[in-house]
Amino acid sequence: MFWQSVVLSLDNETLARIHERADDYLYRGNSGLIAKAVTLAAIEVLEGTPRQPQWKRRKLKGIWPDQQ
Repeated sequence: MFWQSVVLSLDNETLARIHERADDYLYRGNSGLIAKAVTLAAIEVLEGTPRQPQWKRRKLKGIWPDQQ
């Protein structure tokens, strides 16, 4: 639950940067899912470099695009 406490303590400027990056991922990138776009954006803004998420929970069966 570490990330949950981090997200709840973010300032408005950081949230706005995540929102802008998520918009880029959603509309200009290859992510068609809002959850994935926000995840990728949050990783990039909070860690300073883009990377794929390390999923530890189940993926949404039937609608999750295959990762290459």
